[in-house]
Amino acid sequence: MNERKLPFLILILPVLSLLLSMFLFILVYTMQQRKIVKDSMKYVENLYVKNAINIEKNKIKAAFNIMRNDYKHINDSVKPRLKERVDIAYRIIMNIYKNNKDMPKGRLIKIIKQAVCPIRFDNGEGYFFIYNMKGVNILLPPDKELEGKNLLNAKDANGEYIIKKAIKIAKTKREGFVEWYWNKPVNYKVIKGSRPYKKIGYIRYIRPLDWFIGTGIYVKSELYRMEKRFISLFEKEKEKKKNILWC
Repeated sequence: MNERKLPFLILILPVLSLLLSMFLFILVYTMQQRKIVKDSMKYVENLYVKNAINIEKNKIKAAFNIMRNDYKHINDSVKPRLKERVDIAYRIIMNIYKNNKDMPKGRLIKIIKQAVCPIRFDNGEGYFFIYNMKGVNILLPPDKELEGKNLLNAKDANGEYIIKKAIKIAKTKREGFVEWYWNKPVNYKVIKGSRPYKKIGYIRYIRPLDWFIGTGIYVKSELYRMEKRFISLFEKEKEKKKNILWC
């Protein structure tokens, strides 16, 4: 070895050794940090997914509990809707009456029927009916053959006098809720001999005309709509879960 280079080597070797040690340290440290970050990210990701799935499960469970609760209390869940519908129809009739009360009664009745008859809801199953206080039907959109007939002694599937029951409510309370069994319309019309279903209804007395107007909801149809809403929610939550797992 060249003796002239020896001092230089003695001087440079420690520096190189130090630099190499620093490089190895930084390399190892960086690799360790990357592993720590990767492990941390994996942990956070797993934690997020787990929590997210639990949240979705809780949402679905809560939705199911709400639906199950509504099964038990469906009467209360539909009552505000029924009252609102009847109140709207009542205002329509009262406005027509106030603006046309001097015209012949037959003409007035025709105008009222033309205004109320086309109003339908719940896929055509929902409609308004009108009776006078003697039990004569004024309006029954899905079964017009009964219009003009006295149905005071009509019974539902449970043998109850449904018109008498409604008249009693109209006389004593002026308005209120009532339950009965009636045939469901198909394509806006009642099929003769079809099976009757339970209805929850609301009626309101119309004093100037001595009528009562009402509407109802078929319980079975309402339960079906609730089930469809629940299934739709469940499918949406399941899709969210899939996206969380694969995104």
